[in-house]
Parts: sequence; structure tokens; C-alpha cells
Amino acid sequence: MIQKNGNSREGAFKMNKEDRNTAPRVADGWLIPLLLKNEILSSRQLKQLLAPLEQEPVFLQNLLLARGILTAEQLYRLVWRRLGICGRNPSVCQPDIEQIFALGANRLQAWQILTLIGQTPPLNVVAALPLTGEQERWLEWRCGMEVRWMFGVQREVAHTWRRLSQALGWLRDYLNAQGALPSEGSNLVDSFVRLLLARVAERRGLLHAFYLPGNAVRLELETEHWEKEHFAVPSILWPSLLRQLFKLGGCRWEMVEEKNNATLVLPAHQAEFGARLRWKKNAHRFELSLQWVEHLQEGKETPRPAEHPNFKYIPELLRKNNGLVLLSGRLESPVRGRLNLELEMLKMEGKRLLIIERQVSPWIPGVVKLRWQTGHEPGPGALLRSFLSLEPEVVVLEPAGEKAAIALAVQEARRRLVVLVLEKPTVFSALEHLQQKVAPQDLAAVFSAAVAVHKLPALCTRCRPVALPRAGLVPTGGAELSGGAVGCPACGFTGYAGWVLIQEFLPASPELRKALHQQASVEDIVNGSAHRISFQENAWALIRRGVTDWQAVQQLFGQLGISPSDVSPTSLSPARTAQVLAGSVK
Repeated sequence: MIQKNGNSREGAFKMNKEDRNTAPRVADGWLIPLLLKNEILSSRQLKQLLAPLEQEPVFLQNLLLARGILTAEQLYRLVWRRLGICGRNPSVCQPDIEQIFALGANRLQAWQILTLIGQTPPLNVVAALPLTGEQERWLEWRCGMEVRWMFGVQREVAHTWRRLSQALGWLRDYLNAQGALPSEGSNLVDSFVRLLLARVAERRGLLHAFYLPGNAVRLELETEHWEKEHFAVPSILWPSLLRQLFKLGGCRWEMVEEKNNATLVLPAHQAEFGARLRWKKNAHRFELSLQWVEHLQEGKETPRPAEHPNFKYIPELLRKNNGLVLLSGRLESPVRGRLNLELEMLKMEGKRLLIIERQVSPWIPGVVKLRWQTGHEPGPGALLRSFLSLEPEVVVLEPAGEKAAIALAVQEARRRLVVLVLEKPTVFSALEHLQQKVAPQDLAAVFSAAVAVHKLPALCTRCRPVALPRAGLVPTGGAELSGGAVGCPACGFTGYAGWVLIQEFLPASPELRKALHQQASVEDIVNGSAHRISFQENAWALIRRGVTDWQAVQQLFGQLGISPSDVSPTSLSPARTAQVLAGSVK
């Protein structure tokens, strides 16, 4: 009999003496015509090989290799690619992966063989392959999960494959018991998630999922009548389960921070559900809650507050189809509130949003949002690359200077709107930082505008100096004043709102794009822009209206490197201005 040489992975074979003198007795009806048609074997060679002995067709293939009649490449091309049409011996159509390696096939050939005959390639074959996008999509559809995640996290590939096979078997049995088994070749995880969402919607209940890494996911369905149903899901399906929830939820989820917990909020398909994924840092586990949310179905829209001239830019910029919007400064509470409001409006318009930020803002229902800097998640570049496959229309990214994330954001700005948040004091410093990390031609092609928001202390309308004009009260829902303070610290007046916000705005122009393409310095861009003048005029307008005082504006200008003497209040004479600012006018 033929023995496999275990010392060689290429599959050399040792033959006993009886094998050298004995040929197979059964002619293989589908192999022989191929050999004759391609003139690889003559009739005489066939007579020598094919004697009336009962042997498996694999024996004939091994014999052809061992005697040097066929090379491994010829056998792969003529035999294995045609296994799908073999009807006389179905067992031959299901070769073992070691058997394919024994025929001299490399990993890429083994991948092609298995895909041709309709088998799912084992992970130890796929792990080392430079797969194309089409092959990755096929494998993800076949396995119902993202294989790249498995390769990056799970090191024991064979063990992972066994666990995955068992988990998919569990899914198949569960769906079969529920009468929801899909057709052959369908995604089992997708069918399971759809069944799960349908049951939660039908019972108007709350679904909890507790995930302990390495163990099963315990699902607990609690109905509105306090009835509970428990069942377990293999933990290896957890990434796939979440991925399908995100996909069916229309790419809308959010992570918020609660002391030691990180919570993920997921309104599901057609805004019928609200869900929370909570990372218990102390207990090292995830908790997922999926709840029926009726008020999201009532069609209530958040009313838009009265527009203020200082905030006319953000709504306009967020309604572009593509391009790069540069937002300078930390997303502190006033800025975050205004940005969240505009994103809420976009969500109401049916936009698909993806927000990756370092700090967590108040919940916007129906928006993709996650916190990445918790020590348990990858960086923003990896997250952005993973979730761009869900095709969001607007991406808000706070990458903390990560070069890969910034470069990827600029690249994606050709296809969608990308809001890049950089922690820089001015729009020009943010633009300079961007120039160091992005190719000039790419930046010039996608740059749309740059916005920076600054805070100035607001003056109370009760206890401020009489010499200053009275400040007009801004409506409660307005965006000019923040709502952080409940009253004036001096007199307790509730009309005091704490801070006034002022924006820098640098729109893209042909001259600016040309300067960016030529890698002009920031000083040249500043000198060739009228941006600073308009910014100073807005600051003086706040002083004239009595919203803030001269000392606050002077301090802000000093921090930004702007000379306050460049522009004076145009509606007041210089002498009158000096008197008003000094407080000597009664």
C-alpha cells in the first residue's frame, strides 16, 4: 500500500514492492478521459496502470504522482478542479485538507480547490493568505462573521474553527427547533438576530445579554409582564451577533461612560428598539440590553432652536455630501451640545452617522457612537476602517493625532462627509497639524472648511457695570450661550448662562486650496486670509452688545496670538470706546 511520508509537507510517497508491480483494477470514468484528452497518458501507459484491482480513485492519483507521470500542478489542474462534476464516488469530492497538501498544493491552491467544490476553507488555510476583498466577503458570508477579527484576537486557529463549527451547529439546531431554519447557504447569524428582534418586538420586552469572555452568552428575555426566558449562545458568536445587530440596526449605536462601565446604546431596525452594551470593567464582562422603545415610533422631532449668526456654519457644513470639515478644539459641553443637535437633525433626515470620539457626549438616539480610549478597544484608525464597510454618510472622528486615522479620514472624505476634530487652539494650528500628516494634494482636494469654537465668560445682566450696554437674553434652546451655570455667582440672577461661544470660520477657496497644494506655511495662509478680521469683528460685536467684556476678549486674543489693536469696534469712536471699556461713562 502507499504510505505518506510524514517528514515532508509536500506529500512525497513511499511505495511497497507489491505496489510497484500492481496497478489499479478499476478505471476511473472521469479521470481517464481527462488524461487522454490532454495527452498526458498514452494508451500503453493506461494499460500498464489500469488492472482489475478494487481501489479508491485517490490511489490512482497518488500512483500517478509517485511514478512521475503527473506533476502536482498537472494533477491539481486536471483533477481537483473537476471534483465538482464527479458523480460516481461522492467521497472523493470531499477531500481532506492534508490530502490536498499531500498532492503538492500550496495554501493558495488549497483555498481555490475548496472554494471550487463549495467547501468552507479551514482557518489554518485562510489565515496566511493575502485574500482579495471578494474572497474576504465570501468567507464572511459563509461563516457569518468577520474572519479578520478572529485572526487578530484568536491565536489558536484550529481550536477557534472547532468552536465556530459547534456554534454554527447550535444555531442551526435552534433555528430548526423554532421553525425558522433558513435556506441552504444563508447566514445563520443573520436569521438568528432577525428572529431575536422579532420576539422582542412581539412581546414588547427587554432582552439582556451577559457575556463572559471564553464562556457562553446568557440571553434573558423579560416581557412586559415580568416573565423571563433564559437561553445561552456560544460566546464565539458574540462578535458576529453584535455585527449583525449593528447591520440590522442601520449602523446606529452609541457608547457612553458610566463611572467604571462603558455602555453601548443601539436603536435597532426602524428605530423600534433601544439597546445597551455595557462593559463591566471590574467584572470584565459585557452586558447587552435590547428594549422596545415606543416613543421613537411616534415620529416626534426635536425642534430646532433659533439660529444665531455665530453658529450658522456648522448646520451648513454638515449638509454637504462629501469633503473634510476640520473642527478645532476639544468637544467641550457647549460645542458638543450644538454638534449633537445638528447630528440629531441629520439623523431625523435619515442620514447614517458614525461618530468615534475620545469623550462621550449625551445620548443621541440613532447615532453610531463609541468610545475607543478605554484600554479594551483598538485605536480610532482600526475602528474607522472596520465600520466604514457599513457605509455611513457622515463620519465624526476625534483621532487624538493618530496619523493612520487622519490619513484614512482624508481619503474617505472623497466619498462622504468627514468631520475631523483636533485638539488645537485655532483653525490655523489645526490646519498646520493636518499638513504634517496628510499629502498636500489629498488635503487640497477634499478640504471644505475649518471651524474653531472658543468660550468667553458672559456678563450678568443684573450686576454688570451700568456703563456697559445691556445684553440681550438668548432663548433657552439657543446655541450662543451655554447652560452650564444656573445663576450668576454674584447676584444669583437665573438669566446668567455662564459662557458665550464665538466661532472662527475658514472656508475653502481657490486661493486656499492652491496654498495647501503648494505646501504653503501657515503664516502665508494667515496673511492671505481675511478670516482673522471677521473673527475680531465678531468679538467686538459681543462687547458692543454687552454680552462679554473687554478683558475676556483681550485674554482670548492673547491666547490665540492676535493683536487686539488690529481691529477696533467700528460703531464706536476710539475715545468713546476707551471710556466705555474703562467704565468711566455713567
